[in-house]
Amino acid sequence: MGVLTHLNQLKDYTKLNETEERLQDLFRTEIYQGAITYNISGLQDDLYNMQDVQVLAEQILTLQLHLSSRRAAHPFVLVDCFEDVTPPEKVLREANCGRNISLYGYLRGCDIKSGTKVHIAGLDDFHLAGVRSTIDPFPLSEENSFVMLTPMENETFRTGTYLRLEVHDVPFRMVANFYSCHPILVGGISPEDKDVGYMQAMLKRHNWHMKLLMSAEPVTMSAGWRRYGTKPIYARQIDNARHQIRDFIPEREHCLAMFWGPLAPAHTRITVVHKTKEVFRIAAKAVVLDPKHHFKIMKDSKRKGKPEKILNDRRTALIKFEPEDIEDVAAFKGASIRTDSGIWGKVIKAKKKGGC
Repeated sequence: MGVLTHLNQLKDYTKLNETEERLQDLFRTEIYQGAITYNISGLQDDLYNMQDVQVLAEQILTLQLHLSSRRAAHPFVLVDCFEDVTPPEKVLREANCGRNISLYGYLRGCDIKSGTKVHIAGLDDFHLAGVRSTIDPFPLSEENSFVMLTPMENETFRTGTYLRLEVHDVPFRMVANFYSCHPILVGGISPEDKDVGYMQAMLKRHNWHMKLLMSAEPVTMSAGWRRYGTKPIYARQIDNARHQIRDFIPEREHCLAMFWGPLAPAHTRITVVHKTKEVFRIAAKAVVLDPKHHFKIMKDSKRKGKPEKILNDRRTALIKFEPEDIEDVAAFKGASIRTDSGIWGKVIKAKKKGGC
């Protein structure tokens, strides 16, 4: 759900309705096709109108939330209690030592086995030192058949169980910087999630991101449970089999992106975040491509030309290449050419006095 504010400054009702519809369409395009928007009418004494807030709360309660296929196939816990259980004598010996922590919360997604490797969002991957069910602080009446308080065979715990997860040797900064208002997400890692390597994804710059994204510029990828920094290389399509490296992402087109990171299954959706000095901004969205259909990416051609003149037919341009080697340029007859702004065509012929 998207919440729209400050639209009350539009006094023309026709323009207001058009703006609401445009923003809702854009929100559905960029976020989720079934997403809805709600407009806050304005402020009263620097506070949102209470009636608007009440209606918004009622709409949130009636939302139909759909669990993604990835979450349904991976166990995860949204932590609601955190404890530092490091032996005191260890901390006395070294204040910045790795810490032992206990994390409490309801198991969601799917069942989890003792010994599963997990990812603590924003931190790293860890092996669970221990998993056990514990007293449910909010038990359902007559639902013990659903909320299992004891493990099944082979130390497997059912979805809905209230668990205590113990993790060892966590960097001390997690304890030092702990803030109760920041959620902690623990996600189970499947065997195919453990490897790292190069991935290719189809990527499109977010409509609300106003700056160019340059090749090899550092960004943060959010894929599944993981958040990691990488430097994508962007490419444009030349033909069905080849792509060419480009300096930046086109404004409203999809392009190919290749980057290094923890491997994610095909069709995994990725959010690309660009960090400025002040805040993190969503810069682009991407979908991981099937490794069976990876494209060949070519280096940018060193043969570059400068437009000299557009002819009267408005379909032909003279382009001067450096260095002026007529035979070398002639070898590119029929080759596709394209400007960074997206204008495309092909080489027709070479002329003696520069240009083709």
